Amino acid sequence: MLGLIILGARSRDLAGKTIEGTGVIEGGSRFLGRAFSELVEAGQDFKTRLKQCLADYPDLLETILSDFKTAQQSSQSRDTQKAVGKVKQ
Repeated sequence: MLGLIILGARSRDLAGKTIEGTGVIEGGSRFLGRAFSELVEAGQDFKTRLKQCLADYPDLLETILSDFKTAQQSSQSRDTQKAVGKVKQ
């Protein structure tokens, strides 16, 4: 009987820790999602400003944007590239 009581107490402790861990994961996920969105928004703002500054130099603008895109994609993992593709849709 004592063994069942101890087992029940351990199960309850484990369930509590699992619930706490799930909350931490959900909070971290929300934070990362928000951070990713802010990063994308900042990139779009930069692109808009660059277009305004280089409006008289469309070839230079295209070269800069193309070089940036190539460098950015080469440094991303495939999973990140997939996530970015989904955000753009």
